[in-house]
Amino acid sequence: MSSSSKKRKIADEKRLFQEKSEKYFVTQVGGKLSCMICLQCISVPKEYNVRRHYETLHREQYAGLSGKLREEKVHHLKASFTKQRNFFARINTASEDSVKASFVVSEMIAKASRPFTEGQFVKECMLKACEIICPEKKKLFEGISLSANTVASRITESATNVQQQLIAAAKDFVAYSIALDESTGVTDTAYCAVFIRGVDENLNIVEELLDLLPMKGTTTGRDVFQELEASIERCGLP
Repeated sequence: MSSSSKKRKIADEKRLFQEKSEKYFVTQVGGKLSCMICLQCISVPKEYNVRRHYETLHREQYAGLSGKLREEKVHHLKASFTKQRNFFARINTASEDSVKASFVVSEMIAKASRPFTEGQFVKECMLKACEIICPEKKKLFEGISLSANTVASRITESATNVQQQLIAAAKDFVAYSIALDESTGVTDTAYCAVFIRGVDENLNIVEELLDLLPMKGTTTGRDVFQELEASIERCGLP
């Protein structure tokens, strides 16, 4: 197909979509069609589905509009639709940033071995600093959840994600070694820390804490071996 033919085809497609937009009050967003009147996404982007949606829900109200009036209504709805999309996009971005900040602060609390309850104190400090430096951003800082329960949940999710990444990487190891270290927790419970050092076929070396095993009851060599064996099986190591 020649370059001029391609350009004509694209122009024809744009013209057809423009006609469909004015006829049925729809617009295209990310490859999908959305109704500019009720904001509903039309799952199957075919004219039959678009027409059925319009005739079922909106024809009675907008059938009387034609010509210039209909064109102006389409323009008005499109402007309103775009404004709403941008508004919700900003809300979603702010929400994502708040969640990310919550994870980052929770990680810092965990690395510093601080109580989960300090998350709320950190938030109060941030809000005070915000009132002085950028008071117009206070709403964003208020949206960062750092309650004790949230901090605990964030740390658990992060730890689970890190372990899942390690287990996924371990499946590619061509060789690995295990090291153990016994210690006692604050509740006098004996723990066995399992460290792994592995290498893949590209000679990438990974060295991480693989598991932390609570040793209930006795801590004989047999007990440690059984817990280690269960951990290796649980993590899917060869």
